[in-house]
Amino acid sequence: MVGAKGIGKTATLKIFNATAKYAFENLIELYISMNNILSKGCPMQTSSILDIVADELERIGITFEDDVRLPMLAQRIIAALSKAGVYLHICVDELDQAYKVNGKVYPAVVRSLHDLVYLGNQPSGRIAVLVCSSSAMIENLITSNADGRLRDDFVLLKTGATNLNDNKFITKRVYSTTPVDLDEVAKILDLPFDDNNKPYLRLVAYSSGCFARNVERVVKESYPEHDLLGVATPEKELPGGRFLLWNKIMKQLKKKNRTLCADIFPVNASIQTVIRNIISVAWEEKFTPLNFDEVHKIWLKLIKKNRLDASENLIYNILHFADQNWITFDGIRNGRPHRIYPFSMASLGSYILDERNGSDFSQQIQQYISEGTSAVEKLANNPCMIVANGTLVGAASMGAVFLNS
Repeated sequence: MVGAKGIGKTATLKIFNATAKYAFENLIELYISMNNILSKGCPMQTSSILDIVADELERIGITFEDDVRLPMLAQRIIAALSKAGVYLHICVDELDQAYKVNGKVYPAVVRSLHDLVYLGNQPSGRIAVLVCSSSAMIENLITSNADGRLRDDFVLLKTGATNLNDNKFITKRVYSTTPVDLDEVAKILDLPFDDNNKPYLRLVAYSSGCFARNVERVVKESYPEHDLLGVATPEKELPGGRFLLWNKIMKQLKKKNRTLCADIFPVNASIQTVIRNIISVAWEEKFTPLNFDEVHKIWLKLIKKNRLDASENLIYNILHFADQNWITFDGIRNGRPHRIYPFSMASLGSYILDERNGSDFSQQIQQYISEGTSAVEKLANNPCMIVANGTLVGAASMGAVFLNS
């Protein structure tokens, strides 16, 4: 299962892990996370997946018998499950993090991949495995199908990774929201998606990119905790001309939406004017993303002008930019990202405003939005209202309230 960070994959797995036993009495549910595998003392550095499975089964009273006919730990685990009349479902979360580990330093991580190969091929019906990842490049990782750049970023590919066989671990993508999905923000906040709430929803969507985790942070946290949530940018020192590629993609997004950008971010506008435009302009309906062919033309021009390393893989870079929250896309078509968006409208706004006014300007906008959206949490019973000078006001009036306060 593959999906962007913050859309609820881990929460779903943990809820299933906690509740499955009540629906299936003979099912053992085991959740394993690779998320902290780079942290000192993480058990996954020294124990493989099947080592952890064996320890957990012994903890709940399922024992293994010595049998010379079953020399492998995996075989003994399956025999023990069969004898006990139970089944095992293993969820391995954040698998992509394992590929950042040096397998020569931590051979247990390599063994974990071989454990997954065995479990994916075993026909007993006693064990099922679900692996989960936030990296859009997981299909390349699990098949060890990687070029030089990917192998540099995920060092396990050079130090012991094996092919998990994508016929056994078939990828199911959980597509994330785009930065203009106001209706999804309304669902997350349990608000009616109507004209009364759209001004508030636009403020939340602008900063959050409409990602579930970011939406919750925007409405619950105050500045500066979420001031840069949706405005991450790559370092200019990115090798191979990759920063220039990202910069050209953002420039093309701005150009394609020039009229809309002028409506939201007019030249010489005050912060209050920009925020009023964010609230009032229906950018969620008017924004137009790039398609893959448009980005491909940018890539070809950069290579032709020798401004981008010819060895750079375009699809890899788009996926990498998405992993870093520098851009996002709305799906895969024919093996290629379909439509490309900025990570959030705030990231596009910062790209435009920082170039024109300096970074303080976009940060002040984020601060204003933070103060307005966080105020919604002050009311216990009506999430459509905020408190302003002791008066309850509807979401549609919220922009004017904090702009004039």
